[in-house]
Amino acid sequence: MLGLSFLLGGCVSGTVSPTRPAPPTQRWSGLVTEASGLPDAADAALPADWWTSLGDPVLNGLVDVALDDSLDLRAAAARVRQAHASVDAARANRMPRPDLNVNAERGRIQQSTFRDGEGGHFRVPPYRSSHFGTQLAASYEIDLFGRLALAQGEAGAHADATQADRRAVRQWLIHDVVRAYADVRLADALRQDLLLDLQVARKLTADESGRREAGLATRAAVRHRADLVAQRQQSLAQIEEDRHEAISRLAVLLGRAPSELQLEAQDGYLGRMAFTGSLRADMPASVISSRPDIDAAWHRVVATSMAAERIRRERYPTLTPTGTSGFLSESLSRWLSGDALGWALGSAVQMPVFDGGRLRAHAAHATATAEEQEAAYRRTVLAALGEVEVALGAVATASRQRGIAAAGLARRAADQAAARALVAAGTSARDAALRADMAWLEAQRELTVRQHEVLISWASALRALGR
Repeated sequence: MLGLSFLLGGCVSGTVSPTRPAPPTQRWSGLVTEASGLPDAADAALPADWWTSLGDPVLNGLVDVALDDSLDLRAAAARVRQAHASVDAARANRMPRPDLNVNAERGRIQQSTFRDGEGGHFRVPPYRSSHFGTQLAASYEIDLFGRLALAQGEAGAHADATQADRRAVRQWLIHDVVRAYADVRLADALRQDLLLDLQVARKLTADESGRREAGLATRAAVRHRADLVAQRQQSLAQIEEDRHEAISRLAVLLGRAPSELQLEAQDGYLGRMAFTGSLRADMPASVISSRPDIDAAWHRVVATSMAAERIRRERYPTLTPTGTSGFLSESLSRWLSGDALGWALGSAVQMPVFDGGRLRAHAAHATATAEEQEAAYRRTVLAALGEVEVALGAVATASRQRGIAAAGLARRAADQAAARALVAAGTSARDAALRADMAWLEAQRELTVRQHEVLISWASALRALGR
């Protein structure tokens, strides 16, 4: 049987780790090329802490708090420790297993009767007996076919996957903190503009009411101006709700209750923000190698492939040498004497003969699981490349729309200046200047929204690129 074990061992390949497939493409679409050539895509490389390039100490502090206190990141770190403990357990299975047993026993033996070969009866009265023993036993499974090594490699691959998962959670966390913070600042900017717009709407309503009292305007015209006031008030209420929702999201990301997070409003934040660094897209192969979610998916392919091979090898024999040595005596004084010493050496070979197809079913299940993980890996790669396409396309679109909004604001500013000049010259009523002010504020809000979209798409593109 032992010779058969070594013979079978020579037929088993020790290489089971799969080879990573080549990237499905080597180039990007035109939108990615366009986004990589935008002014925001400077040649200078971004720092690893890319959010600091925005120049906002408040945001920097929030990200630091999130990295220290995020419950999602803590959970990911705990999963890493769990996986490393599994690696230690798998490694321990390949080591000898010594066990020490020390026992002492004192008891009363009841009366017994014996019969000899001639039919005589002998009665043994009750007596007391003592036993003292010390035994050291050891066993060690020789990994003939690499099953234990595969189990350790499988655990290591799972640990690598959890490490990559933790990096992915970190990237996701930073991106979501930046996004939630940007949503708060968008609400601040829109609220400031809407407050000014509300003042203008109230002035228009007051002027129209005065015109109606003078018989120069209709009730419908006054109601229309009053509706403008109501619309601004409703928009302000919605903005306040949006800000509260963004604050709540941000607080959860920081591991805080919403009531514990207070952010002072900042006027003109998005307009002051300067974009620096690079958005130039790496080659698809570089993106694949830098994305932690892809790395995690691949390590799961490796782990399940090793698991499938490990289960397949469970049908081969196992060889386990054993040894015991110890002292056994009925007297404490002779417990550790040479006459009380005993030892034994042995070896056991075990091999499944018939299990009703259990091992075959387990192997088929493990193989299917490995194929599932390989398909999941390929899909993760395609999804990541798609995210880069979508994210950088969104950067290009948002940048174009920001330019259009900036041009529109410039036109509204010119109209506003012209209307005020006419009012100052006495050739136009104040109503025209107020309407021009309202149009300028609306254009300002449009530009603010577009600036926010550029920031969000920029952060999403960095995450898609694995940075």
